Amino acid sequence: MIIESIAIKNLFGYYSYEINFENQGRLFLITGLNGTGKTTIMRILDNLSQGRLHYFYELPFDSIDIKLINDQDLPGQSLKFCIKKNKIENKKKSNRSADQADINTRPEQEVTFVCYITEKGRIKKVSEALLRKKEKRNTFRVSDIYLESLNFSWSGMEVASDHYPNVDNMNYSIETKKIGNRKGIPFTFYSSFKVKFIEAQRLLMSEKDDEKKRTTSKPTIKDVADKLAKHLKEARYDFLDESQKKSNNLIEKILQSTDKGMTEEEYNKAREDLMPTVDELKKYNLASESIFPYHPDNKRILSVYIQDQKAKLEIFSDVLRELNLFSKLLKKKKFAHKEIIFSPQYGLKAYTDNGVPIDLENLSSGEQNEIIILYKLIFDVPSDIILLIDEPEISLHVIWQEEFMTDLEEIAKARQQQMIIATHSPQIIGNRWKLCYDLTERNLNR
Repeated sequence: MIIESIAIKNLFGYYSYEINFENQGRLFLITGLNGTGKTTIMRILDNLSQGRLHYFYELPFDSIDIKLINDQDLPGQSLKFCIKKNKIENKKKSNRSADQADINTRPEQEVTFVCYITEKGRIKKVSEALLRKKEKRNTFRVSDIYLESLNFSWSGMEVASDHYPNVDNMNYSIETKKIGNRKGIPFTFYSSFKVKFIEAQRLLMSEKDDEKKRTTSKPTIKDVADKLAKHLKEARYDFLDESQKKSNNLIEKILQSTDKGMTEEEYNKAREDLMPTVDELKKYNLASESIFPYHPDNKRILSVYIQDQKAKLEIFSDVLRELNLFSKLLKKKKFAHKEIIFSPQYGLKAYTDNGVPIDLENLSSGEQNEIIILYKLIFDVPSDIILLIDEPEISLHVIWQEEFMTDLEEIAKARQQQMIIATHSPQIIGNRWKLCYDLTERNLNR
């Protein structure tokens, strides 16, 4: 899925935008003054895709229309999500005394979520949901708990909280509406498109401490090192597992082979092709393989052996491509008298030019931001996900800002992936103003 357009009316009671991504390629930039909605647009897409629909109740706006195109499984099919705020009147009168009165017994609004599918030129409404804020009472009634526990319906609306696990069901109710006589399909069934949001605050991450029953902060750079170590260990385990299987079958393959064996020239060419991979594996401490030299007396055995080695080493092709790109881009940054080393034992470590280890938390905020964002882009974001990046320029030197989009284009080279970047930086934008939507410019005459 890729986003074709976003139309927002009266965001924060003032801003209206119609952003069209069609024909803009896979890379798109959004800029504007602080407070005009760059980050909010990212959060709208993230919260919609994650099913956190209660976010839209508190956000000031009149309507939001988002259109997506299926560019993979069903080319030509499109989805349109229409989100609308409705003012409502609650005519119910309360006979309770002042000290028993409900808090917020007259919710002023509700939010409707409607999904349309266009297929072969036909538009069809496939889902509708209604979100309201729950009434908060000072008094406690057993009947409230009983009614809340029932899955009941009224006015064609089916309460289905189980279908909306990411909605704050303590404070909001979400209902799926029937479409004609058919039972309604939960809105999130359609709206759960894949999005990865890299937020502006990247240096710290929240972590739940179940033992102490509280949320603590953890440096993101440490989490990146842990995740990279796990990723490399898994790749090494797959390699060792495959090596064992091939070793067990090697004798049988040799006995069954009718091949006369490679010539010395053929074998040396095959061996030469594998040596860069062998050297890279040693460099990253992933494996300590070696390739036997040619000997004419063993040419038949060596022919089977070299093919097995090639198949085994191909297991590392993806992870080596990722590591080499990560290493290349970090080296290009020329961290001040520092080098970043990778290994399955620790993920990544920093050293001075003299080989003295540096705690990752003691790297500058700019260096940490570079490592974190490049790691997420290379290792953490599958190619079928829409990528949202908020303010990549944070803590980065002007030169690094100028290089960011070039780095992003290199990472995206092999991917058909939509990337949307929100930025203040003219250095990030560079000469790409045709790929940029300026929120401030669109509202100058309002």
